Amino acid sequence: MHAPALINFNVRNETARGCLLLAVFFVHSLYAYSFQVGDWKHAPLTFALVKLLAPQISIYFFLSGMSLRGIGKKSFRAVLPQSLMLLFLAWVSVGVGIIPNELLFNSVGTGLGFIKAMVKPMVYGTGGCTYVSWFFTVLAVGRILVWIFEKHKIYFALAWLVIAGLILVAKHLHLPDNLYEWRNWPAATLFLVIGMKFPKDWQVPHSIGPAAMAAGLVLTWLDGPGMWHSAPCLTCQINFVAQPMVGEYGFLPAFIIEQCCVFVGLLWIAQSLPPAAHKIGQYFGRASLQFLLLHGWLIASILPLLWQFLPAKGNLLVLAAILFLNPPLHALIFKYTESYLNRVLAFCFAAGRSVTDWIFSVTNMRASMRQRIGNG
Repeated sequence: MHAPALINFNVRNETARGCLLLAVFFVHSLYAYSFQVGDWKHAPLTFALVKLLAPQISIYFFLSGMSLRGIGKKSFRAVLPQSLMLLFLAWVSVGVGIIPNELLFNSVGTGLGFIKAMVKPMVYGTGGCTYVSWFFTVLAVGRILVWIFEKHKIYFALAWLVIAGLILVAKHLHLPDNLYEWRNWPAATLFLVIGMKFPKDWQVPHSIGPAAMAAGLVLTWLDGPGMWHSAPCLTCQINFVAQPMVGEYGFLPAFIIEQCCVFVGLLWIAQSLPPAAHKIGQYFGRASLQFLLLHGWLIASILPLLWQFLPAKGNLLVLAAILFLNPPLHALIFKYTESYLNRVLAFCFAAGRSVTDWIFSVTNMRASMRQRIGNG
């Protein structure tokens, strides 16, 4: 098998993140455009691209897992601040995004309705108008579960028993069905572990990369709830789209296999791009959290206004415009907001560090008090 030229692990990972991020920009625009079009027959290629690309956001968990090597050697106190930072980032995404969304589209109303729309996603850990906060939340939880997995396999199994119990209690209390995005935790944790265990220096051969990507996309197309008891059919599940954002996977084994295949295919693409394309991919991939935060706020504000100018019937020119205008638009806005986005991340991390210090100071204080009582 012919292997490609060697490429630095960090360069490939950042490039892959950037490519995936550009795909997220593209597919979110296609989603909005498909709602405007309505009937898939008016824009069949648009709907086909949504079906193929929408599930691939989960690849981000593989890539994030590749950066978690050695997490099991860290203490919980060292791991918790980053997860809290991601959780606070999800809250900021929702809390800030609702403001322009309400001002531009009057989506939730004023007064109590506005307060509920801002606070409810933070309390329940799901929902919101930015469509990216779910990822921050799932990644926050997934990192903790991966840390437990690396530390103690028995505790990892017990953690899932506790989670299952909490889900049953939530159902009994008639709480929302997806508290803190729990539907995504199993698949995201699995993908994080696979990414963490993936041999980082392995260069995907040219004989494997394209075949893996093709197999993943074919499985994505065939995937659907009834796939396990029916023969492969190109048109039987045509209206089904696997949506990790809401925990909708279709036939889960097929979803897992297709994601693994696309992950390998994406690594092959990232390592095979010319130097100029690497720079573009790294530009977006190096600041992926900032770009996701920005993208969520754009979804809640100006992007829906721009989509209204697109024609009602889809064509290749429309798709090309969506594909090629998204990156420079995001890059231009990022250029003038980068410092503010970095401050948001720094603030969320500082808050995560402060909460962690407070938790451990209280824990240590209680332990000290118990010791004194015991000695007394």
